[in-house]
Order: sequence, then C-alpha cells, then structure tokens
Amino acid sequence: MPGSVESVTEDILKETRNIYISAQSLIRRLCDKFDEPPRDLIDMCEDVKSSIYRIEVNLKK
Repeated sequence: MPGSVESVTEDILKETRNIYISAQSLIRRLCDKFDEPPRDLIDMCEDVKSSIYRIEVNLKK
C-alpha cells in the first residue's frame, strides 16, 4: 500500500538533500585534488545542485 503524499514527498526531499550534499562533496574533493580542477566537472556538479534545488522548491509548493 503506497504511503501518504506527505511521507513520499518527505522521502524524496531526504534523497534530494543527499544528492545535493554528494555533489557539494565532490566539488570539494575535486578542488582539493587538483591545482586547477576540471571546470567541466565542477560545472556539472553545480548543475546537479541547481536541479536539486529546483526539485526541492517544487516539492515544497
């Protein structure tokens, strides 16, 4: 039996928060590992963070 809309939304928000934190951690690790981190990888992580933020905003409506 499926959960309530609220509980499913809360689960999705937790998962999106984990993805956001992982993307931020990856950016930090790239910056620590390379003198000049690959800009394309940093940009992709920033895109993930931006997308996650938009998902969170839409779920909270």
